Amino acid sequence: LELVREFKEFGLNPNSITYSSVFALCTRFKHFDEGKQLYDEMVQEENWKRDVTAFNSAITMFGHMGEYRLAVEAFDKMKQMGISPDLRSFSALMAVHNKHKGYEASI
Repeated sequence: LELVREFKEFGLNPNSITYSSVFALCTRFKHFDEGKQLYDEMVQEENWKRDVTAFNSAITMFGHMGEYRLAVEAFDKMKQMGISPDLRSFSALMAVHNKHKGYEASI
C-alpha cells in the first residue's frame, strides 16, 4: 500500500494492473485489512480507467479472506459502475460461493 501512496505523491495514478497486483500480494501474504482498505480507496478513486481485471482480483481476494458478502458486494459494485462481468468474474464468484456455501448451492 505504501507504494500505491508513493505513486499518488508523485502524481501517478494506479491502474488496473497496479490494483490487481497489490490485491494478489495481499492475498498471498494474508494482508487482508490492507487489501480491503485499498479496495475501498479504489472504488472511490476517479483518476483511473476502471475495468473488470481489478474487480476480479478483489473478488478473488475477498474469497480468500472468507468474506463472501464482500465478494458479492464487489461484483455488484462493478456492475453498478458500468463494468460488465466476464467469465473470470463469474468463475471467481462461483469459487467464493462454493467455498462458503458448498458445491451443491453453487450450481
